[in-house]
Amino acid sequence: MRWWMPGVCIVLAVATTAYLRFREITFLEPILIGIGLLTGLLVGLWYIFFTGLPWRTRGVLVLISVGLLAGFYFGLKRFTRIEGSIGGSGIPRLVWKWSPPQERTGRPLRLESAAATPDQSAGTVPSPEVAFPQFLGSDRSGVLPGISLSCDWDRSPPQPL
Repeated sequence: MRWWMPGVCIVLAVATTAYLRFREITFLEPILIGIGLLTGLLVGLWYIFFTGLPWRTRGVLVLISVGLLAGFYFGLKRFTRIEGSIGGSGIPRLVWKWSPPQERTGRPLRLESAAATPDQSAGTVPSPEVAFPQFLGSDRSGVLPGISLSCDWDRSPPQPL
């Protein structure tokens, strides 16, 4: 057998994974999953086509591999559903279809559209006594009272920094 082929594939996958872990790139998790799947595919192809197995055994291995992959795909599709992502990484979070849906506790952040008072122009920050040190506002509702944003940028354009 030619053992150097899968060895090179695995060493390259581990080296690429280690290199990418130390880089600050976006979508790292899907890239690493792709590297793992590609490595598994290449090692599987090596085992089927470059180990000197009889052709009948190779055909049986290909059919078994395709059957397992198809069963895995259709099993996931039939028994799971996607509910958001894992930690906001873009990798779908799979849950069983019969499990209860996750409760959505957060509300979207919205600003009250109150008109600006004469002593406070639109888009100004409230004074420190009105400010609050917690996330999503003073009552954690996502509503920031007392801040009005100007909707007409032609009349009052934002100040360049």
